[in-house]
Amino acid sequence: MNDPTALARRDVVLGRLVRAIAEGLPIRLPQPSSTRPARTTAWEDFDEASEFAGVVGRWRYLFEGEDDLLHLVVARRDGSAIPVAEAWDVVAFLLPDVPRGLIWIRPGTGSHHFYLGHECLHLSPYSG
Repeated sequence: MNDPTALARRDVVLGRLVRAIAEGLPIRLPQPSSTRPARTTAWEDFDEASEFAGVVGRWRYLFEGEDDLLHLVVARRDGSAIPVAEAWDVVAFLLPDVPRGLIWIRPGTGSHHFYLGHECLHLSPYSG
């Protein structure tokens, strides 16, 4: 997970998150468009180009949230099942300064969902 492109994208996404939170803006799921129709679930309907999304190796991730809670979706790019341990590795890459004990998980099969408070981002170097 030391890919320079993935590291750069992570930095951009986290910077956007911190700015949106500071400005009180909701971090929304991407909306379907005529060029990218909706799939079965919202977290399947994001791609790497989404404002709060990116790719790390064979995984993809997306942040969304409102009020004081962030939701992080981690899934494999090919849509196959992802072991919980692999999803935690992605979380550790994205949020290396946030203690695991401050992150709640809702495991799934094709994706895992992590939740953390906005204030957890103040533990990261992106908090300015």
